Order: sequence, then C-alpha cells, then structure tokens
Amino acid sequence: MRFLIIHNQAAGNRSNAIFEFERALLQNGDEAVMRVTDGSIRVESLLDDAGQYDAVVVSGGDGTASSALYAMRETGVPILHFPAGTSNLLSVNLENPTESVALAKMVRERRTLSYDLGELELENKPDEQGRPWRTGFDIIAGAGFDAAIMEQAASLKGVLGPAAYLAAALTTPSLKVSRITLELDGRVEECEGTCVLLVNFGKISGQLSITPDNDPRDGLFEVVVIKARQTVMLLPVVIAAFMGREGELLKRSDVASIYKAREVRVAADPPLTIQYDGEPTGILTPFRARALPRTVNLVVSERVQEAAARSLPQG
Repeated sequence: MRFLIIHNQAAGNRSNAIFEFERALLQNGDEAVMRVTDGSIRVESLLDDAGQYDAVVVSGGDGTASSALYAMRETGVPILHFPAGTSNLLSVNLENPTESVALAKMVRERRTLSYDLGELELENKPDEQGRPWRTGFDIIAGAGFDAAIMEQAASLKGVLGPAAYLAAALTTPSLKVSRITLELDGRVEECEGTCVLLVNFGKISGQLSITPDNDPRDGLFEVVVIKARQTVMLLPVVIAAFMGREGELLKRSDVASIYKAREVRVAADPPLTIQYDGEPTGILTPFRARALPRTVNLVVSERVQEAAARSLPQG
C-alpha cells in the first residue's frame, strides 16, 4: 500500500508522535512519503499528487486538517486526521482513538464515511485575481467574540494547550453587540448578537456540543447567533453539557437563535472579525459560506461506520 503523510511541525505541542504512528502503519512492501511543513509552506501545495495514494494522513491541528480536506475535496481518497494540534476537534467529532496503533489499523482498513465541508468566501480579502478569497473549513466558521478569543489564545497555546481558549475567554468579560443580517438560502433574518457560528461538526470537546441535533452529513449548516453580552452568561451552557444536556440551553431564545441553511451570507454593524476552524483571519465581515455535501472521505472506526448505517432510513 502507498501512503502520503503530511506533517505540520508547528502544530500544537510539536509532538513527534507521527513517527511512532508511521512505524505502526507500515508493513512489508509498503511505501510511505512524508512531507513536512513548519507552517511557511501551504498544506495545499503538498497534495498535488494525493490521488496516487491509497490513503492520506494529515498530522496537525484543525487548521491544517481543513486546508488539506478542502484541497482534497471530491477526490474520494481516504483521509485520516492524525491529532497533533491543540484541540483536534475533527478527531473529537469523529470519536477517533488517540493511540498510534489504533489509528494505523484504521488507515490500513480504509473504512470511510463521506462528510460535508464548508467553503468560506471573505468579501474584504481579495485573491490574486481581485475576487473574494476562498478557503475551506470542516468544523466551524464564525465571526464575533469567538474570533477575538482565537486571536488572544494564539500566543498562549504553546504553554497552556486547550486551556488557552478558556484563559482568553476570561479576559474578555464584555462582548461587542452587533446588528446582524443573515441571508439564508435567499431569505433574510435580522437580529442582535455578539457572535455568529456556522456549524458543520458541532462538538467543541468530548462532552460539549454547540447544538443538540448536529449532522455533518446533511448538506446544511446550523447557523447560530449568540446573544449573550457577557462571557459569564455562557457558563451555564458548559455546565448543562456536563450534566448530559448537550446544546439544550442554546434552544432558549434569550441565549441564541439557530437556523439551518446551505448557503449563508453574514453582515454585521459594527463589523465582526472572522475565524475558521480556530484560525483567526483578522478580516472583518461580511462573508459568504456554502456547504459542500459529502465531499470528503474520512477514515472512521468500525463503530462509527456501523452507527451511521443504523441511522439510515429503512425501506
């Protein structure tokens, strides 16, 4: 078998676990190509020949994974996210194991499910041709206090790991409120809020899910407008999740409004800063996004694949 491994050395705590994984993966006659970046080389540029391999392994955080998945959309190649970042939310949402031997076994079995991706278009950031810049995201894109927290956490992640996000949140007690205009598959909704989230995968930890009915294979975003004006108002959401009521509090109209749509445009007055998959852009709204239904094949465990089969409509 032939494997391509993309490794971001600058991700997370800069662990060398990917080399242990490689040793567990390879058997007699196999070929593995590893391409490394320190963050200065775009992940997409390392994937031009990805279709020639039996599987691709992407070692890094969620930003590395989203770049790779977007570059490999519609190729059909099995992809594994090797969790080497700070939060590794893609692996959390897929309920993948963390042990190298178990992950290597999954890659060799090449058991996959097709999942949605999001495509983000930043209207205030032109590309080389002067058109709005585009990129992909697999977990969440958004604008507002979440982007502010990502920016503040960036310098802390190397020391605090996932706790950097909590530390950043606690230094932002008051949240900026904007008048938000949403275009949702052609219809317009207006409201006030401090944050807009376009959710593809909904879990932000092993226990905490932003919304209760998230489905990353339905071709739709869950569009969440957070109305809380102070960080402390969001603490009950976390508490409720750990009490087994994932996402329930966000059903309350005074905390959030939730919509579903495939194509979305977000504008805000005053404008809000945009982030995707934990990557702050420094760019302000407006932005557009569209769901790309079941456009990537992700390596999953046998248990997850069987659970997906059981959820299919009968008859």
